[in-house]
Amino acid sequence: EDRQDVDNPSQEASQDRISALELDPLAVMKVIEKNWDIILQKFQLSRPFTDLEEALNYSNREIQELRETNMQLESRLKLAEGRITRLERRIGEADEKILDLTTRSMRDNLVMKNVPESNHEGRETEDMLRDKVKKIFRDKMKISEEDLADVSIERVHRVGHIKQNQARNIVMKLDSRGKSKVTSHIKNIPRGDPMKVVDQLPPEIHARRSKLWSQFIQAKESGKQAKLNADKLIVDNKVYNPLNDKININVD
Repeated sequence: EDRQDVDNPSQEASQDRISALELDPLAVMKVIEKNWDIILQKFQLSRPFTDLEEALNYSNREIQELRETNMQLESRLKLAEGRITRLERRIGEADEKILDLTTRSMRDNLVMKNVPESNHEGRETEDMLRDKVKKIFRDKMKISEEDLADVSIERVHRVGHIKQNQARNIVMKLDSRGKSKVTSHIKNIPRGDPMKVVDQLPPEIHARRSKLWSQFIQAKESGKQAKLNADKLIVDNKVYNPLNDKININVD
């Protein structure tokens, strides 16, 4: 009977024990410590804890899958970037080859600028232009009839849209010997004359030459042998390429 009273305390005894625990925090801690395993087991078996654990496990699986997916995407991105880099390099090489071919196709061409157009609403024929150009060769560039006989103008025409009070450029294709004769007489054009005779070059080459112009002038003024060949500057037989070389002409 005494044992039963211990295991199954009466309501009054339980109430008295609870009251005693309320007054003694240490006693509360001892009860919790003594029954900790039972409390923990009941908590772990409770539905909220189970749901939380399942949610955490699901989230961990999702995070792991996202990490694996991200690694795969990063790997594919690196492969794609490598392919793009190779394609850009090949396209750049192809563009340079096309530009080189275009430049070579123009190597015997000259452009004559600021030559007034005849009053024919842009209807100058090729023969009319050929005669006009030859007259400029004789009168302004002082090319003798003997040298002029070696100048063969294969084709000649104006380029661009007709604009009021603005003459279009004349483009002429010569043979290599004829071009050499003409270019050697460009220096005879009177100073201050608006007319200019220059090599025909693609716009890309003109842009590169403009970056070399100051170095070209600097080299000439310092007494060096300098010339521009397409998009390359040649100083004392050394070739500078604006695409690959850092141009730095030292003045002695």
